[in-house]
Amino acid sequence: LDPPYWLSIAIAIALMYLATRVGVKKEFPTEWDVVAHLVYLQDILGIAPISDVYWTLCLEVQFYLFLILLLWACRQRVSSLGFQFTLALLLGLSLIQNADIATFTPKGVFLPYWYGFMAGAVTYWVRAGRLPTRFLYCALAVLLIFAPFQHGDAVLVTALTASVIHIASRLGMMGTWLSGSGMQFLGKTSYSLYLFHPLIGWSAQSFALRYVNQWAALAIGIAASVVFASMAYFAIERPSIQLSHAVRMGRQSKVHP
Repeated sequence: LDPPYWLSIAIAIALMYLATRVGVKKEFPTEWDVVAHLVYLQDILGIAPISDVYWTLCLEVQFYLFLILLLWACRQRVSSLGFQFTLALLLGLSLIQNADIATFTPKGVFLPYWYGFMAGAVTYWVRAGRLPTRFLYCALAVLLIFAPFQHGDAVLVTALTASVIHIASRLGMMGTWLSGSGMQFLGKTSYSLYLFHPLIGWSAQSFALRYVNQWAALAIGIAASVVFASMAYFAIERPSIQLSHAVRMGRQSKVHP
C-alpha cells in the first residue's frame, strides 16, 4: 500500500504548488499533517485529507490491524466460537452505526464500515472451507435487513457483491468471469487508478473544460487517469508487490480452519 500512496501525497502537494503559481489559492498541509498521512492517522486525528480518497485507506489499515489482533486472540482459528461470535457482534454494531441508529465509536474509527470488510473476508473463508456456508448466508441476510435504512445503498451493494462472488465460486467460474484482458488490466491497476484519478484525472478534466465541452473533458480525464495509473502501476506498485513477496511467512503464521 505505502509506496504508491506516498507518491500520490507528493503529487498532490506538487499540484497544490502549481495551482498557487497560476493564482489558485490552496491551503498547504503542515509537516505534522503530512506525517499523520504517512501513517494513516489523519482521520482519527481530525486532519483534513490531502486527497479526498484517502479516508478509505485509513479504514483499510485499521481493518487489517484489528483482524490480526482478533486472529491472534483466537489463536488464528476462524472456526472458533469466540472468533465467530465476535464477527457476528461486530457486524451488528457496524450496521447499527452505519445506519445512524446509534454511535459506538468516534469519527475516523473503522466500525461503521466493518460490515463491508467482513463480508469480503467471510466470502473468502467460506470458499476456502474455513467457515460453514451458513455463516455467509446469515451475514447476507443481516445485511439485507439493513438495506432499507440510512446508507442502505452501500449495504445492498456489499451484499450483492458477496453473493455474486459466492455464486461464481459455487459454479466454478472464479477463473472465467471477468477474465478478459481489459478487465484484468483494470483490476491490476485499480489501486493506482483509485489513488491518482482525483489528482491527475480531475485536474486534466478541469483543464480540458477550458477548451472542450463537458463530455470531451470527461473522456480526457478518464484517459489521463488510466494512463497515469498504468505508469504508476508498472513503475511503483508492481515493484512494491514483488518486494513484499520477499517477506516469507512461516508455518506458524498460517490461519487455521
